[in-house]
Amino acid sequence: MYGDVRDNMLNTTYFISNISDVSYSCLDAGENLYVYAMYKFRLFGEDWTNVMLGYLQNLLKMTLSINKINNKL
Repeated sequence: MYGDVRDNMLNTTYFISNISDVSYSCLDAGENLYVYAMYKFRLFGEDWTNVMLGYLQNLLKMTLSINKINNKL
């Protein structure tokens, strides 16, 4: 330890504050991802097959749009 007790306590408090801020952000992001995933799952009729088909169709659309842009160049 390079500081006195007051400096060490202050640094420890800052460290714990930063950890709690990051933890809150991560937990909030995880909750938002869960809510979004459940929204999309319900949107496709709560069937995993429909969700996977929608994902594959989206990939195909992205591939076709990339090819369209590439052909213009």
